[in-house]
Amino acid sequence: MFFEDALKEFREMHGSEAVVEIVSASDKRIVARFSGHACHTCGVADYFDDFAMYLSRHVNKEWRVAGFEKKNNWFLVSFTPSRP
Repeated sequence: MFFEDALKEFREMHGSEAVVEIVSASDKRIVARFSGHACHTCGVADYFDDFAMYLSRHVNKEWRVAGFEKKNNWFLVSFTPSRP
C-alpha cells in the first residue's frame, strides 16, 4: 500500500516505544491504532504528528491528524490530507 514507507520509517525511529498499525486506508483517510509505552505519556499526540509527517514525506501529499480517540491502552487515530 501507499503508506508502507511511512510505516517503515516510523517504526525505525520509534521502535517499540510507539507501535502503529493501519486499521483502514484510502487516499482520503487513514485510520491507525497506536499502542506501546508512548500511549501512557503526556506527549502521545506528538507521535501522531510524527506519523502524519512521515505520511506527507512518503505519499507526496500533506497529511494531518484529523482526530483521535483513547481506548483502553491505545489510541485510534484518523489522518486526512490537509487539502482535498
